[in-house]
Amino acid sequence: MSRWLAALLAALVLAACQAERRTTPVASPAPQVQIGATAHFDDVPYIAFAQVSLERLPRERLEAAGEARIDGLARRVPAYRLKGQPAAAVRYTVDGTHGWLAWQPQAVLHARRELARAANINPSRIQTLDVTSEVWPDSCLGVATPGQACTPEPVPGFRVLLRVDGRTLEYRTDQFNRVVPAQR
Repeated sequence: MSRWLAALLAALVLAACQAERRTTPVASPAPQVQIGATAHFDDVPYIAFAQVSLERLPRERLEAAGEARIDGLARRVPAYRLKGQPAAAVRYTVDGTHGWLAWQPQAVLHARRELARAANINPSRIQTLDVTSEVWPDSCLGVATPGQACTPEPVPGFRVLLRVDGRTLEYRTDQFNRVVPAQR
């Protein structure tokens, strides 16, 4: 009888260990964010566009700039911008031990597409020179056309400088998808 009881007790302990092993979550590495990923910085949509090494952009050159909410990962990560340049719209997040992942507002892509459409060229020929945060004076983003009604209220957005075929062009955007060329 005691052998039977010992065998039963051993079987119960073994079963309990197996059950614990099945219910204990296994830690997995955090997913790596790739170029082309999307995130929101202060509720404004951004897209990852470049990886930057620590040698090219040391930590000392950056300052805190809130948080990024990485789409599809349900997590927030610290965001940074170039130190002493509060209008700079490009943001950075840590990219593992490699350095930084650079993010630009999605409005930049809309500006590049608009220029490509207007010039009838491939967007890959367009170079982005600069992106700064701006507050435009009206709903026309400060660029009214004759007969256009503009609501006189501040509109946050971006100034996007693009270069194509040796020409530098300025585009103005809101924070989402509205784009107008600064020179009409």
